[in-house]
Amino acid sequence: MIKPTILRWGNLTPIRKVRRIIIHHPAAVRYSYLQIHNQHRNQGWSGAGYNYYLQKKP
Repeated sequence: MIKPTILRWGNLTPIRKVRRIIIHHPAAVRYSYLQIHNQHRNQGWSGAGYNYYLQKKP
């Protein structure tokens, strides 16, 4: 199921061609997409650079 988000983003640059796909696993056991996004924003970045966030069912 794809869930919509209400996240706010900084300036983003559109990509022209996908050159690679990266699978990232956060070190924390329970880390939400919102937490990751906010952590990236707090570091001065535009936000989490994920096109999709996969979460294991509880």
